[in-house]
Amino acid sequence: MTLVVSDASPLIALHQIDELELLRGLFGEAVIPPAVAREVTPGVPLPPWVQTRTLRQPMAREILRASLGPGESEAIGLAQEINAEWLLVDDRAARRLAEGLGLAVAGTLGLLVRGKEKGLLDKLGRASRHSSAPASGPRRPWWSAFSATPVRAHSEALTLEEPSGSRRPA
Repeated sequence: MTLVVSDASPLIALHQIDELELLRGLFGEAVIPPAVAREVTPGVPLPPWVQTRTLRQPMAREILRASLGPGESEAIGLAQEINAEWLLVDDRAARRLAEGLGLAVAGTLGLLVRGKEKGLLDKLGRASRHSSAPASGPRRPWWSAFSATPVRAHSEALTLEEPSGSRRPA
């Protein structure tokens, strides 16, 4: 099992597209700080494999000086404190700070791509094999939750295959 801390944005986005179970398929469980729990509830019902954990130490000055929200700040602080293998966060400023502090960072799109590569998603935008929930009508394509970019661009970008011989980090 991989130790992973999540910010609110990946949880909210994955919940919106009915793929929250993807996190369990990729990591087994996830840890969130109290500020993230407050941001996502009641809109996102948290499954039992998402555990809330309070920080035991004060956050580093670099985190406190950054102009981040409480969820991002606590998620970075908790990831440092428990030596998480991954921090899941989409906010650009939070990602830069976390990477500067030596944390491995992944965002929602990276999780979807990794889930597809590992066979946890049959096809992006279609019902996944790991989902135990019955289908309740047609599912929206996952990219419809992010309406700023045309759907066609998302679809074409994710159908491209990597050149043969290229390697992606595990």
